[in-house]
Amino acid sequence: MEIVTKLTAKPNVLPLYKETVLELKIPNEKRGELVMQWMDEDFDSDKEYEIIVRKARKKRSLDANAYAWVLISKLAQKLRMTALEVYRQLVEESGFYYIFQVESEDIDSFRQLWAEQGKAWMTEDMGAVWHSPNQRNIKCFYGSSSYNKEQMSAFIDQIIAECHDQGISTLTPREIELIKGAWG
Repeated sequence: MEIVTKLTAKPNVLPLYKETVLELKIPNEKRGELVMQWMDEDFDSDKEYEIIVRKARKKRSLDANAYAWVLISKLAQKLRMTALEVYRQLVEESGFYYIFQVESEDIDSFRQLWAEQGKAWMTEDMGAVWHSPNQRNIKCFYGSSSYNKEQMSAFIDQIIAECHDQGISTLTPREIELIKGAWG
């Protein structure tokens, strides 16, 4: 069943660091129908509900992700490191990061919140903001679980190159492209 309704206000587009969120206002008389249809629960007018619309994207296959971790494990064994240490090193070398300007007194809490996102969500203090000495530039790496298909493809290529440098055999280029193609 599809519920068609008019918006009570112009949609509000909120740009966030990972995605853009479209905020819609639904008329009160339609909210109960939406909640019951999508959440399989009775509508409670005292509760707030939100509907988030995102651009659909094809998720990478488990095969590509699993293969990345197989290679990371082989590298870890060869380098006598843990798989997590190798993974974090590769993420740091990947070049995928954001730089945020953070108030000096907020750095510790910012870094803690960032790290709670995942195992490779790391930060690096890049120094003072040139025009604002009370702020610091913080380089923020994010884990491969949030990579888009181009980033993940480059990350897998990076892992494979590291394996070749260490004398670790990998699938053939054709087989690798087939794995990447499953999610691209």
